[in-house]
Amino acid sequence: MFFQMDNSSYHLNIRIEPKLSIAAGFEKNTDVYINTMPPEAAARSLREIDIPLKI
Repeated sequence: MFFQMDNSSYHLNIRIEPKLSIAAGFEKNTDVYINTMPPEAAARSLREIDIPLKI
């Protein structure tokens, strides 16, 4: 990303950010980003949570 203004006190600002995923329609329209996770990792983290079931 390049940022520059017509102000003499502002210098050229260059930012390099890695692109980790592709933004789809939901992310582009709402600016809400979904963190993707492999199903195996999600199942592993959910198994570690110890919540008693209320029946």
